[in-house]
Amino acid sequence: MIRHATIDDTPRLLPLLSELGYPATLKNLNRRFLKFVKNPGYGVAVCEMNEEITGFIAWTTTDHLISDATRFSIVGIVVSTNHRNMGIGP
Repeated sequence: MIRHATIDDTPRLLPLLSELGYPATLKNLNRRFLKFVKNPGYGVAVCEMNEEITGFIAWTTTDHLISDATRFSIVGIVVSTNHRNMGIGP
């Protein structure tokens, strides 16, 4: 199941961030998560299988000056090494 992440998910995001090479403390991740998701157009979604978070994606959006288009940028994406090649990520 893919769903929006909540602050309650941050402890389960820590191992995924470490896999990306960005280890963090829970205190720092909680602070960054709350700061990030309060921005309009920013978000984090998780993939959850059997109550385990197996991956996440974080994104931002920006509006263009020269057109009415909105740019969607992926700023973080990871699938747990134990769940890769199962069709749940890039």
